[in-house]
Amino acid sequence: MKNKTEIKLEPLSYLVELQQYTGQTFDDLEIRHIRQRDGKWLWSIKRAALVEGPVLNRDLEWEYNSLPSNRDKEELDRTRYQSCEEALEYVKKYLEILKQTGS
Repeated sequence: MKNKTEIKLEPLSYLVELQQYTGQTFDDLEIRHIRQRDGKWLWSIKRAALVEGPVLNRDLEWEYNSLPSNRDKEELDRTRYQSCEEALEYVKKYLEILKQTGS
């Protein structure tokens, strides 16, 4: 009898629909789990409609997502999150701004 191989499956991204806040279907956000160059896994927040593009930083501003080889520790600290839960907290803060400003 062969040993069964166990496979661990984890989602790599989550979609946050923003249409109810913005009225636009292309404004949805994606919380994405990304392997870093050092092998560590971190989370980022980006617009779902864009393959590549800006990411939401900890100041709740959209920031250019530089190439992996050009990212320094400061950029990673601003634009990456240690857990999905942490990234989701920043999405909630961003949604509060959308509710207040309507844009």
